Amino acid sequence: MTESGSGSTQAVDEPLLSFIHISDTHLSEDPHFNLPEFQHTPRQGALALREAIGEIPIAIDFILHTGDVVHEPNAAAYQEARRFFDDFPFPIYFTAGNHDDPTLLQQHLLEREESQLPFAYEIEKAGVQILVLDSSQTHTHQGKLGTEQLAWLRSHCEAEGERPLVVALHHNPLQAPPSPWWDQMALHDGETFHQILRSARDRLRGVFFGHIHQPLDYHRDGISYFGVGGSWELLHYYPFMAEDLLDRDSLPGFNLVHIGPRTTTIRRHNFRLPLMQDDPDGPDG
Repeated sequence: MTESGSGSTQAVDEPLLSFIHISDTHLSEDPHFNLPEFQHTPRQGALALREAIGEIPIAIDFILHTGDVVHEPNAAAYQEARRFFDDFPFPIYFTAGNHDDPTLLQQHLLEREESQLPFAYEIEKAGVQILVLDSSQTHTHQGKLGTEQLAWLRSHCEAEGERPLVVALHHNPLQAPPSPWWDQMALHDGETFHQILRSARDRLRGVFFGHIHQPLDYHRDGISYFGVGGSWELLHYYPFMAEDLLDRDSLPGFNLVHIGPRTTTIRRHNFRLPLMQDDPDGPDG
C-alpha cells in the first residue's frame, strides 16, 4: 500500500502463515448419527467441509480444530475421526472440547501411548507462537482452564519477545451481553484468562474458539476473539436468551486465517450440503 501524501511506500503486511479454523465436527462411529432437530448429520457436514477446504486455491500451513471432534467420546468414534482426518493433506492441531475425552483423543487421533493432561501445548510456525489450551470438563457445557494452565499461559504471555501470538481453546472465553444460555456455556475462569492475555496484547493476533456453533467475534481491551460456526448445525445468539435456538438460515462454514507481523485477516467460507441422501463413501469414506 502507498502511504497517502508522504511519497513513501509502506511495506504490505504479508502473511507469515495461513491456516484454516474449523470446529465442532461431532463425528460418530455411526455414519447416520444425528439429533432429531438437526437437518443434516455430522458426517454429511464433515464431508462437505472436507470438499470445501479442498477447493481453497492457496497454500495452507495447517488446520486448527477447536474441539468437539466427536459427539460421544469413545474409542470407535475417535478411530472413525482418525480415518476421516487422515485424508487431509496438511497437519491438524486439535483442542479438546466438552464432548471430547482428552486422553482418548490423544491415543486414537495422535497415536500417543501416554497422554498429556491437561492437553495444552505450544507450537511455532513461521515465527508465530501458537498456544493451545484444554478447557474441557467432564459432564458439563461450561469450560475451565484451572490454575495450572493459567500459570502456564501467564509464563508465555509475560515472556519477553515480539513473536506474533495466537491462542486457541474450545470454549467462548468471555461473557458477552447478558444471556443465561451464553453464560452457562462460557469459560468459568474467563476473566482471569482475559487479564493474563492483556500482558501480551501488543503481539496477540487473536484468540480462536468454537463451542457455540456460530461465527461470532467480539473485542475487548484491544483483544480479538474469533468464533467459527462449524460443520454441523448452527445456533443463534441474542442477548437475554435463556436457551439455544437453531439457526435454520445460515450455512455451515470455516475460517481462512492469515497471520501477519501486525495484522490478522479472516475470510469466512460457507458451504452448502447436497440433498439428504445415502453417503456414497460409506462409513470409512
